[in-house]
Amino acid sequence: KRRNKVLYEVEHGDDNWYVWTNVGGSPNMKLMTSPAKRDSAAEWELVNDSNGTPLFDGSLSKSLDSVTILNTHVVIEGREGGIPRVWVYSKDTKNMKMLSFDEAAYDVGMLAHFEADTKSIAVSYDSLVTPPSSIEISLND
Repeated sequence: KRRNKVLYEVEHGDDNWYVWTNVGGSPNMKLMTSPAKRDSAAEWELVNDSNGTPLFDGSLSKSLDSVTILNTHVVIEGREGGIPRVWVYSKDTKNMKMLSFDEAAYDVGMLAHFEADTKSIAVSYDSLVTPPSSIEISLND
């Protein structure tokens, strides 16, 4: 059932729905999960790190734009401090790390991924001093 002013997008992985939504009137999208079954909105729960802290709680501190579900990781694109960011969340350890770069201002984003069983991801990167480039990032770091 559609709800007025509630936005959401959904990806499937590990017999779960990964949902990013503004349900509850949050200013930014939250990252939630639920069992992959029909009408599971009542079971949406925030995805937490190993300390029990929500990865994306919908607050103004960081925004969530897209989610890519891989076999061992979840790759999240968004913004923090006005800068595009890419975060990698390990499903096993429940730890999330933000990809970091030497330059203060840059543009970064995921390139297309068609294989969920992968040990690396590719991102596009450029800045005022670095021309557009593709960088392969290991998921095992």
